[in-house]
Amino acid sequence: MKKKSWEWEVKLVTESDPYIIHTDEDSALVAMENFEGAWGRNLSVYSLRKTAEIIRFDEAK
Repeated sequence: MKKKSWEWEVKLVTESDPYIIHTDEDSALVAMENFEGAWGRNLSVYSLRKTAEIIRFDEAK
């Protein structure tokens, strides 16, 4: 069985280093909701970019 997750990069207007968000859905809306939940709503976001689709496979038993 495999499980997918996605990695997103959020850049702010005031900072050069991006924030990294992981989601279980391929959705920019979910990524931004997770970002707001972790760091708050009062930040000015410059960009949101999907950086990776991660596929994990369970080992055979």
